[in-house]
Amino acid sequence: MSDVKVFEPDKSLQAKVGGSISKVLSGKAVEAAEKVVENSAGEILKLVSLEIEKIRAVPASVNEAVEKKVPVPKAEVDKLIASAFFIKSNAGLCGYQLVSEMAKSLYLFVETRNSAIAINEQEFEIIAWHIEAIAELIKQKQQSVETDFGKELLKQLAVIKSQFVG
Repeated sequence: MSDVKVFEPDKSLQAKVGGSISKVLSGKAVEAAEKVVENSAGEILKLVSLEIEKIRAVPASVNEAVEKKVPVPKAEVDKLIASAFFIKSNAGLCGYQLVSEMAKSLYLFVETRNSAIAINEQEFEIIAWHIEAIAELIKQKQQSVETDFGKELLKQLAVIKSQFVG
C-alpha cells in the first residue's frame, strides 16, 4: 500500500477561476476572498446536505410515474436538475470534487431526459443511485476524484450508464 499517492487538489480561488483573477484583484483581495470561502465551507456543506435530503424525497414521485409508465412531472425533473446543479457547484467550492463530479453526472443525466418521455426503471435506478452515492460521499467526507475509490466510483457509474441507457 506504500505506492498509494494521494492527490490533494489546489482549492485556492486562484486555481478555481484561473490566472485571470490576478489581473483584476490584488493578492490581498484574493487572499481575503479565499479566507471567506474557507470560513464558509462548513455552512456551505450544511446547505449541500440539506439539498441532498430535499432531493431524496423526489424519487418517490418519480418512482410513481415510472411504475405507471407516465411522464415524470416537469416540476420534479426541474427540482432534480436544480438540486444537482446546486450540489455540484457548492460541493466543488468546498473541495469535494468527487461529490461535485457525481452531482454533475446526475445533473447531465436528468437534464438529457425529456419530461415528455417516461423515465424507465433503469433510468430511475441510476437517478436514485446518484442521490444515495452523493449522500454517502458527503457522510464519509470523500473529497478527491483522484483516489482509487473516486476513480472506481466514476468508472462504475460510466459502466452502469452505458449498460442501461441507449
